[in-house]
Amino acid sequence: MITLNSDRGFVKVESWKDIEELAGFTINLDPKKHELKEIIGRYIFKDYIKCGLSNCHTPHGKGYIVSTKSGPVTNIGHNCGKNHFDIEFDQLSKSFERDIALHNYRENIGSFLITSSFYKEEVDNIREGELGADNLFKKSQLLTRKTSGCPDYVVTHILKMVRSRNPNLIRVREASESETEELEAIQNKKLPRPYHIEENIGELKGLPFLYDENNLRKLIVVDLNEGLKFLSDLDIDNGDFKELKYWSSWCSDVERKIENIKSIVQTGITLLNKNNLLQLKEVLIDHEQQKEYIQFITKNM
Repeated sequence: MITLNSDRGFVKVESWKDIEELAGFTINLDPKKHELKEIIGRYIFKDYIKCGLSNCHTPHGKGYIVSTKSGPVTNIGHNCGKNHFDIEFDQLSKSFERDIALHNYRENIGSFLITSSFYKEEVDNIREGELGADNLFKKSQLLTRKTSGCPDYVVTHILKMVRSRNPNLIRVREASESETEELEAIQNKKLPRPYHIEENIGELKGLPFLYDENNLRKLIVVDLNEGLKFLSDLDIDNGDFKELKYWSSWCSDVERKIENIKSIVQTGITLLNKNNLLQLKEVLIDHEQQKEYIQFITKNM
């Protein structure tokens, strides 16, 4: 890959032959007779190319096209440039790399903006409907907030499962005398009476939907929608390096983010299935609590 800085800005050059046809190009430049003027291009190749300095000619796969104050143009590797042109070359190469990066950031953001309406429409579609992201998020909030109408003891249990990232449904019950005696024999110690044991009675599918990193409001409204809005007003030509670097990376990641959101939505559909959520009643010992929870799920899910 060859990138040249021309009157038209940075352009891609397909063939090394195009470089050899540049005015003043030489493959045998004596660095003692010429002063470095500027770096006008960069190349990265799988196949190595000999350095154009007469006292080097070391093959390398990455280097720069440089012009001299006296006119001749040649190609040199980064190490060759530092060895023969010292700190001047180092400063010019860093500046050139920064300029290329800035150019690429602007191009990437500009290309993204051309199709940004497509991504916005796709996000809007993901949010809409009974099984859309907005409704799923709203329903999930009922399960994790004690002021939502969901029984407090259920909210507490769900939040505990989320913190431990453990989808297993555990019911605590009083052990029978024979069970306690058996456990005493196994553990070789006296156990208190009554003794309680934990039973794994099932698995709450889709629990990761409630994890913080899968928060659809943050992923859609705060990140994607706010990002798309900000980009529509961004001055690409005058944005600073750090800002454009961030937004270029953001644009490159939008498709992955959307696919991730689609996957999270499917996880939410699984979690909020009534039969899946009704499994939680089995961890409740009190029948009145079970009844209250069933009524809540029937009404809200």
